[in-house]
Amino acid sequence: MADESLLVKILEEIKLMRNDISELKTDVSELKMDVSELKSGQQEDHQILKALEHKADVNKAEHDKMAMDISQIQGYQKNISESIDAIKEIIGRHEVDITVLKRRPV
Repeated sequence: MADESLLVKILEEIKLMRNDISELKTDVSELKMDVSELKSGQQEDHQILKALEHKADVNKAEHDKMAMDISQIQGYQKNISESIDAIKEIIGRHEVDITVLKRRPV
């Protein structure tokens, strides 16, 4: 009788262990799905980050080009200002010469 009681207890323990193992398998399966979802989200985040890095590089290149264009325009503006100043000098001298010539008797 004691052997049967022991055998019943062992069988009950085995049954409980099988239930526990089944629950563990379910938990592991759920964890695998969660990890898979996390990996998928991480890959998406990585792609977004790469796209943002590329956009930042493009923006920097455009900014550098604009800075170069502005420097070039400033150089042209300086040359134009110098040319206008030279023209003003020439015109001023011609005005003086014209005034002197007008005052001379013919």
